Amino acid sequence: MLYHLGKAILNHESLAYKACLMYCINPASVFFSVAYSESMFAWITFTGMQRFDGNTRNGSFWFAVTTSIRANGLINMGYLWHRKLGEYIRLVPGLRGLSLKDKIMVGNVVFWMICTIPLVLYSILCIAPFLLVQYFAYTQFCTGNKADGIPQNILEYGTARGYTIMGVGPPPLWCKWTIPLSYSHVQNSHWDVGFLRYFEVKQVPNFLLASPMIVICMLTALRYISKNLKYSITLGLGRKSYIHKKSDASVPDLKDTGFDSEKCLPYVLHMLAMVIFGFFFMHIQVVTRFIASSCPVIYWYVAMVTSSQEELEEKQTNRYNIFAQVKDKQQSDLQEPEESAFDNLLTRQLRNIHNNSFSINLILLYFSIYFIIGTVLHCNFLPWT
Repeated sequence: MLYHLGKAILNHESLAYKACLMYCINPASVFFSVAYSESMFAWITFTGMQRFDGNTRNGSFWFAVTTSIRANGLINMGYLWHRKLGEYIRLVPGLRGLSLKDKIMVGNVVFWMICTIPLVLYSILCIAPFLLVQYFAYTQFCTGNKADGIPQNILEYGTARGYTIMGVGPPPLWCKWTIPLSYSHVQNSHWDVGFLRYFEVKQVPNFLLASPMIVICMLTALRYISKNLKYSITLGLGRKSYIHKKSDASVPDLKDTGFDSEKCLPYVLHMLAMVIFGFFFMHIQVVTRFIASSCPVIYWYVAMVTSSQEELEEKQTNRYNIFAQVKDKQQSDLQEPEESAFDNLLTRQLRNIHNNSFSINLILLYFSIYFIIGTVLHCNFLPWT
């Protein structure tokens, strides 16, 4: 799905292909290989993004599914808000020539019909799974349910460690909150998540562990913003996609192909929001998989900076296996489905690191080392990202 999303947004098949290869060895790869929620969350998230590119309603449905898997799927609503606000702003010039009274009346109608009502409905759809889970927790812990069916050893284990067990003792304090969210209680009381709470000397190793991913995110944003400065400052709002005034020399044309494509901006904004929130509020070591499972733009960026223009101009995929290298159409028609599956842009770079630049090797080493060490540590029940 990341491949199809990349083709739709980048309009560049080879770059989308290379991004998929980088995803396969991403620094949090072990969490995408074991029985964990990250792989499903990533698949649903990328599916939602790909569907949302063509259909707001379809994409919103998939974003709703992400919130049923992980709470951070709520951030995907930012794509919806960005699109609807942009649609409204682009309609404002159409009010020119009307009287002030008519502008106010027509503007309000347009705002509610085009922006507000659909935005509210789609937002409710996206947030509904999260609220249903919170409601279920409320009914279990706050309405006097008894601890029927809970094995005695589980009760003893939880009681000895001070856990809140439904039907045992008084209802937890969060039940009396104005908005009783068990999620907020768990994050605050059990995970100690909050603004700057992780900024302690003893957490320096974890900050170092997450620093490569944070640096990549910052470089991704800087690269895109530097190439599309005026467009980025306006958050991509107010101008119609792919329609540019050729007479305005002060506004450079935006590309519709590659990493500099204007369609990449919402993904850059999404990544920035997540990395800033993760840096200041979360357990910092989690940022690596937090970003790896949610932000396709980092794969597009590293695919671009680790590939030459000549490599990206080659045909890279075939009808059997998008990860199999194809050098020409005739070979594509004759080869077996799995032929050349281990001969692609990434494997050639890994085999010939002496031919790569220092920056390319640095990225490849980061991905590869975290891929290997993460697998070893996680399989031995040791902490990792």
